[in-house]
Parts: sequence; structure tokens; C-alpha cells
Amino acid sequence: MTVYSLENEFIRVDIENQDQTISLFEKQISGIEIKNAYLDMKYSKNGKTYSGRRQWENCTVSSIEPVETVHGTGQRRFVTIPNDDNLVHTTVEFILLDNAPKLLWKMKTHNNGDAPIYMERMEMFRVGYMIVTSSVKDARKTETGSIQIHPDASSLVFYSNGWQSWAFSGTYNYFEKYRQTKLDFVQGMMNYNPGTPKPKKTASFASDMYALYGDIHHKKAVVLGFLSQKKHFGSLEALTHSKYPALRMWANGDHTRIDPGQMMETDWAYFMPVDLNTQEPLAEYYQDVAQEHGIAHKFEQTEVPQGWCSWYEHFEHISEQIILANLETAENIKEALPLDLIQIDDGYQTKVGDWLTTREVFPNGIKPIAQEIKAKGFTPGLWMAPFSISQSSQVFAQHPEWILKYEKQPVRAGWLPQWGKGQSTALDLTNPEAKAYLHHFIKTVVEDWGIDYLKLDFLYSAAVQCQYQDPTKTRAQVLRMGLETIREAAGPQTRILGCGCPLGPAIGLVDAMRIGPDVEETWLPQFKGIKFIVQNEPSMPSARLAIRNTIERTGMHRRWWINDPDCLLLRPNAKLTMDEIQSLTTTIGMSGGSMLLSDDMPNLPEDRFRLAQILMPIIGKRPLVPDQFEALDPSQMRLDLEGPIGKWHLISYLNWSNKPTSLTLKLRDYGLDPNLEYIAHEFWTGAQIPVQKGQIKVEHLAAHGTALYALYPKTNQAQYIGSNLHLSQGLEVTSWESATNMLSFTIETIGTITGTFDLWLSQTPTSAIANGEQLNFKEIGENIFRFTINEQKKTKIQIHL
Repeated sequence: MTVYSLENEFIRVDIENQDQTISLFEKQISGIEIKNAYLDMKYSKNGKTYSGRRQWENCTVSSIEPVETVHGTGQRRFVTIPNDDNLVHTTVEFILLDNAPKLLWKMKTHNNGDAPIYMERMEMFRVGYMIVTSSVKDARKTETGSIQIHPDASSLVFYSNGWQSWAFSGTYNYFEKYRQTKLDFVQGMMNYNPGTPKPKKTASFASDMYALYGDIHHKKAVVLGFLSQKKHFGSLEALTHSKYPALRMWANGDHTRIDPGQMMETDWAYFMPVDLNTQEPLAEYYQDVAQEHGIAHKFEQTEVPQGWCSWYEHFEHISEQIILANLETAENIKEALPLDLIQIDDGYQTKVGDWLTTREVFPNGIKPIAQEIKAKGFTPGLWMAPFSISQSSQVFAQHPEWILKYEKQPVRAGWLPQWGKGQSTALDLTNPEAKAYLHHFIKTVVEDWGIDYLKLDFLYSAAVQCQYQDPTKTRAQVLRMGLETIREAAGPQTRILGCGCPLGPAIGLVDAMRIGPDVEETWLPQFKGIKFIVQNEPSMPSARLAIRNTIERTGMHRRWWINDPDCLLLRPNAKLTMDEIQSLTTTIGMSGGSMLLSDDMPNLPEDRFRLAQILMPIIGKRPLVPDQFEALDPSQMRLDLEGPIGKWHLISYLNWSNKPTSLTLKLRDYGLDPNLEYIAHEFWTGAQIPVQKGQIKVEHLAAHGTALYALYPKTNQAQYIGSNLHLSQGLEVTSWESATNMLSFTIETIGTITGTFDLWLSQTPTSAIANGEQLNFKEIGENIFRFTINEQKKTKIQIHL
């Protein structure tokens, strides 16, 4: 047996030609060991399936050579697997980076024969016991090496990323089951990659593009995935059973044809050990993906969308009159709530697919409305499902050759009752005329109609299980090509939001991305008032599922795009409690992502309107989720903030339970020093909460409610210690000067807000002045004073001691 190695100070990679495997040994974190993982390639020819693994023992391994990558310098080896009986050979390129514990590799398969072959999958990594039989005890039959995250590992977890925007994402413990739909005939083709399994056994899970596999007790893990999905959808599968651990990753071949003389190449696969004690274990992976796409730092200072969307109040029952009425309200309240975007959602078009003709309730079309929106100082936005086609549309009737099919029948790409006959299909983007049509209507909408913001929905429909007219393209390549066509037609200046979109192929092409299911005016999913059938669905519209996925995917924000948590619903007639609305408001505000209202603004009551005001200006920062890898429903978020008043922390806790709860929050669990002294202010109740021995006691937190605390390090000097003026409880302060006997500072709010702020002062003020007038205050605790300001947009305050 000959072993060929790649090694740096962090890890060693052994390539063994006789065992036909690779092994990885981590040196610094906890001695992670992965022994005898194998790679493989499966293709078919004339109906028979072949494996590339049989030829591995005859492979040749190149000498080590230095290499430059976008991720830094590294050392490289090539493994060349010779022609099999069909004259098909495979090359694997391994790169170990010099200054990081990161291994990259990709696979190329060449067809040197005289007939086409069809790629089924390219297996990039497989190790451990994969359960392909009926019980755990039979898993030994499929042993392929071993994986050891820690010598005493016993609490294995798996972070699963869903395929597209709405798909469930989260961390599974070994005793759980993979969340999947029971309505596969409706939800299956929308939310699940056809090439990714849907495991049914306990401790067996799947993921798309990337995953984290670790031992939560010892806080050690590995990140495994792909740096892009330009060429393939990548899938992962894991077993978290303590006796039979396993991990597997492959590129979906999609039965794509490789003609004689042609080859297929995967995206870069990625492996990195991580310490779960770090604040963001997935951060480096997210950054490396951004680097791979040439967008590192692109979104760090990007403006976050804030506006109004027609969908959740009016759904498809919109009209020119409704849009203009809400536009007028947005103009009238701009001082109090400076929205930027007015987005027209579904319902303007005659049919899905016939995007350039409008219904009779838009007698003048969209162009004059867009012009009016711009004239009033707003950005006009428009919803489209550019790849979807209603079977009652003119496009479907007149161009059957454009339609994506299985063998002969149009694909099922989603069921929505309002879309004509309900069952939609899709454009086959490998048809040049269909692609040209896509380019034409996008260009028309942007250049002729004047639309500057596109919300593009149901984008998965270009990549459902299908047979393309060009069989040499994978589903990921086709989706990527479609998104590139849209970007080219729309131009770089148009902001594009992806929705219902497989995440990987969109990176670098969209400006914002929906990262959870649609929000809804109910906490749990329901359909036409029916709850019991759908309330446990993992990806259907609901406030609960929108909130949890927003929390799970915070790490993508400002790295891959601007996260879109969907709309903030405030109307009183929604079937959400005030505690649930506060949880939605807190999550959207702390997520740093887009903030869009979707109520009928002319009829929105003042107290609900205020909830939107406290989010603006948008904080925009990416939060930490301390318990992301410890619970399937994370409860904790943390933001570290800084302004003229100094540095402080914003922490939240969400009660997912259906009952009220009391609990103790430990600052250590949020990554904060429990030995520091803090003053805590709870936003929703206005209470000043004692912090004792690094703990906060939470009394009677309502079902589905959120406690939101600002933590200010105690200084024994005059301190700003909370307000109800802005969710941040401090960013509203724009200047701060403290002297021995006087405190001067400025508070700026969105609009003229009446509210309170609290100060810690060493003694009772002798006077308090706001914009030249006396300011009312009262003592609410020892050395804690609460001040009330009335309807001032900018308030200059002087406190005399």
C-alpha cells in the first residue's frame, strides 16, 4: 500500500491507492479522525450502471505542487483514475490550503468512448455506517471507514440546510427525525431537491449544499459542503447514531448526458474542522463561499430594503386604485416612517407566464404606476415568477415547445389554486426561444416600465425533476443560466430579490434572498382554516416557521446577500397575539434584514404603526445565535452594538412553547462574561431587570413571546440604560457629553414619537430640559430615572445634577 499525503500544521490528508480511500487527521482542535473515506462516481450506459471505484486501485497520484487559489496558497495533488472498459476516466484534484485547516477537492469525469454516458452522481466523500437496510444493527454491512469527531463522542448533531428559501433548516440531535412534508404531492417538488434523500429513520438526516456534523457535548465539529452550486446541486447525508456514525456527500448527476470527447466537472468540495465554542462556527465557510463567487465584502455596507408589499393584505386581489391609495399613504407618512420601496405583488398580470399583459383592474398597465411611484420619491418594485407558467396562460397554449417536461407531459412545478388551473408548470430554459422570452420580458419590465426592484418567486421551478431539451445540462446549471439571463436583462443597477429559490446557484446574482417560508397571519400553518392536517408541516406559510428559519440562516446576511425575513404583519385583525407580533418584530429587527410592511396602510392603527417605527432606522447588523447547534428551535439571539453612549448588548429569548414559562437566562450561554456587572432593560415591558451573578430571571414569558434585553456594562457614571424609542435601545442617541454636573445628549427618532428613556444617575437631577422645555421624569429604582419625551423628532436634552 502506498500513501500519498498533503499536510500542514492543522491537518494531514492521506490518499491510499490500494485501499482506494482518503483519510483526514486534525491536529489542533480535538484530534478529529476520518479514516478510509472513499470517493466514487456512478454513471450509466445503455441502461447499465457503472462505478468508477473499481479502477481506483490502478490510479496514479501526482507529486505535490504549489498552487494559488482565491482562498490563498496551497499544495496540490492530482489523482488520475485510468480508463475503464467504456473508456471513461476520472481525475480528482486535491488542494490543502497552507494557512488554514481547509481541504478543497473536485472531480472531473471524461468520456473518451464513442457513445454517450449519463452521470448519476459523483460521490465526493463517504465514511462510516450508512443505513441502507431496515435496521441499525444491519448498518455494519455498509461500513466504509470510520469517523471520529471526539474520542468520547456521544452527543452527535447535524445541522441541515434546506434546498431553497422556504425549506426547513436546523440542527438535529441523534434522537430526532428529519423534518419532511406529509403533503409530498404538493410540497415535495417545491421544497426538496430531487437528488437529496428524505430519511425516515431516527438519527438519519440530509442536507443541501453544506452541513455541520459535530459532538455538541465536546463542542467539536466538521463543516462539509460545496463552495458553489454553479455546476451541480450538492447533497449530504448523515447518521448521528453514537455506535454507527456516518457522513456522506455527493454532486447530483441528474442523469445528465456526457457526449464522447466531453467531460463533467464538480464544484469545489470543502472540508474544515471547527470549534463549536466559537461565536459563529459556520462563519468561515460563509466567507469562503462569498470569496469563491467574488462577492466578499460586497454587502457589508449595502442599504437594506424597507418598504411596503401588497401581498399579505390583498393577495392577488389588487388593483391600480389599491396600489395608488397605499402609495399616497406612504407619501403622507414619509416623515414618520421613511419607506423606500413600493412593491406590487401577484395579481397584476393576466396569467402567470403572460407577464407583459395586465388585468382590467390595471387599465393603464404598470408603467404609469411605476412612474408615479418614482415621482413621489419611492422605488417601484414588481413581483414575478419568471420561470413559472400557468397552464391557462397564452404562453402555454401558443408555445408548448417552451414547456419543461418529464418525458412527454409538462412538469408539475407547484400547486396554487389562484393560478388558473392550479397546477403550474415551467419554462425549459435550455430552449433558446424560451430563454430569449425570459430575457425579453425582464428587459421590458426594467427598461420600459421603469421597475427598479424585482421580487422573483418560485425560482425552484426551473430545476424540478425533469428532462431538459438539452440533456447535457444539470439542473443547477440550468437554474444558474436562468438567473444569469435575468441579471443580464435587468442590469447591475436593478435590485433583485430571490424567493422560493435554491440557494447555491443564486449566490452572486441576487441582491437579497428570502431565507424562510412565507409569513402568515397565523402562528402555525393552516390551509383555508384547516389546521390539523398541516400544522406540523415544516415549510408552509406561518409566522412560527418564518421566524425560526430567519434565525437559522442569519449567518448568510451581508455575506451572500441581504437576508429577507419576509413581511412584518401588524394589523389587528390578524390571528396573531400581540406577543407573537412582538416576536415577529423582534426577530425581523434583530436579523438585520429587509423590513417590509404588508398591511393596508391607510387603515393601520397608530399603536401598530408604532411597531414599524421602532425598527427604523434598520439596525442592519448580523446577529449571533448562541444556541443554534444545541436546539432544533433556537431561542437566543445576540447583537453587539456601539454608539455615542458606548458599547452594549442586545439579547433575546423566544418562548416556542404553547404555554407561558418562567426561566433564568445565563449570560454565559450568550457568550458574555458573567463576572461583569450589567444594567438590564427589557424592551417590551419597560422593566429594569436585576442582573445577579450573571443571570436574569424571566418571569411569566407568554407563549410564543420574546423577552428582549439591552445589557449595559455598569460604569458608576451617568449612563443611558434603555428606552422604548428604538428596538436597539441606544442607537437613537446621536450625541453624548457627560460632565461633572451636567449631561448633554441628543435623541433622534423616526417621526415624532412620544416615549421614554432611562438614565442611571449618581443623584437626583435638579432639572431636565428638552429642546428648551422642562422634561418630566420620575425615579423608578435606585439611581434609575425615567424621562418622557413628547412628539419630538430631534430632542436635545440637558440634565443638571
